[in-house]
Amino acid sequence: MSDRISEDCPKHVISKFTMLILFLLLLPESSVAKEIPFTTIEFPPENFKQDNRVVGVSVDIISAVMANIGHTVKVDLLPFERAKIWAAEGRYAGIFTITKNSYRESVYHFPDNPLLQVRDVFFKRKRDNISWQVLSDLKAYRVSYTNGYNYQNEFKTAIENHVFREQTPLMGGSPELRHFGFLAKSRTDIFICEVNVGQYLIKSYAPRFDSIDYIPKVIGKETGHYLAFSKKWPDSKKLMREFDKKFVELKLSGELKKIYERWGVIGTFKEY
Repeated sequence: MSDRISEDCPKHVISKFTMLILFLLLLPESSVAKEIPFTTIEFPPENFKQDNRVVGVSVDIISAVMANIGHTVKVDLLPFERAKIWAAEGRYAGIFTITKNSYRESVYHFPDNPLLQVRDVFFKRKRDNISWQVLSDLKAYRVSYTNGYNYQNEFKTAIENHVFREQTPLMGGSPELRHFGFLAKSRTDIFICEVNVGQYLIKSYAPRFDSIDYIPKVIGKETGHYLAFSKKWPDSKKLMREFDKKFVELKLSGELKKIYERWGVIGTFKEY
């Protein structure tokens, strides 16, 4: 067979083919384009399913950054608990969008830069005149929240101490929509939600939730929503560092701001 190749193929063709193979083999692994699998959860407008595709502001940011590294992405939307476990086990390269805590930092690599700021507020019915300075000011009200979310310590402590009149934890798919439904039907008085997410749902489901607005006071401090890289994924720390570098470049180019504006969210930088 090798004799036949030698007869049929000019030597310079064989030489060029050999050089190409050697060049590809010697390329750094990070230079070879790959499809990188990530998992996420239903959390519009950051990540959600539309027309059988996972879309959202976080999806657009991650896709743009990974394209600048030279990779494509595959995103699977899963229930939150399963997404966290499977990412930690290394079935996925990472998970988004999540906040930091000590356990998560033990199983994931977190970049320096969050994808978005997180500002948790209380949503309420417009007709209700509710305000607060400390959470105990809300002791007369019924509150709902999502079980398993990494809320600010201030709110978690209030829940543990049963500060509110009634406390209703929700879990399962699309909890934010269920919170809105409970509030609209007067089954609760307030619920905690990230402000961009709540405003997006009010707009998307208009006029269903037009009777709802939010109290303009952040619960605890602003934090970040991150793409966290699984420590069990091969070379994940290197990939995380590449991502961080290209994320900053996306910001400096003005493309990041355009993505935020396209989705109508406040991003991660004060000047936005």
